[in-house]
Order: sequence, then structure tokens, then C-alpha cells
Amino acid sequence: MSVLLYMDVHIPHPITRGLRCRAVAVLTAQEDGTARWDDGDLLSRASELNRVLFSQDEDLLAEAALRQREGRHFAGVSRSARLCRIRRAQRLVVASFTS
Repeated sequence: MSVLLYMDVHIPHPITRGLRCRAVAVLTAQEDGTARWDDGDLLSRASELNRVLFSQDEDLLAEAALRQREGRHFAGVSRSARLCRIRRAQRLVVASFTS
């Protein structure tokens, strides 16, 4: 059985497209109409659909840890630390050209 993913709104579309090309079952928050939902609601929605929430948001890790401590069910969270570093580097480059 493969992992079903629920992509946070901030995950770049090329990553989603690449996963789909590799036959990974991916649903984006945009496709599901939840693009403006907060982290806790997104995690609940992903769990309702039995999907792991894929994000680059550190706040989701805190929400997942809280739910673990409280014994509350959720399907899982996967965070891309490398993607976070790439985004941070992109912001630095943009800032250096605009200052």
C-alpha cells in the first residue's frame, strides 16, 4: 500500500507534478478547496481522507506534537526541510537584489 499525500498550499506545483509522474497519489489543498484553512484544520482534513499532510511549515510539526501528547488521531505529517532551505535561500537572493 502506498502513502496517500495531501499537499499544503505552499508546496510548489512542480513537486506535486513530479510525484504524480511517479504514480504517487497526491491531492492538493487547492484542489480540495482548503487553501485558506489553518494548520490544525488542514491536518484534520488530511486525516479524514487518510492522507499524510506534506508541508514545509514548521508550525505543523508543533501541531502534530501537540496531538501526539494529547493522544489525538492524525494520519501523519511529512515536512521537507530541504525545501525550506531552498525557499529561505530564494528569499535572501531576492532581498539582495531589492535592497
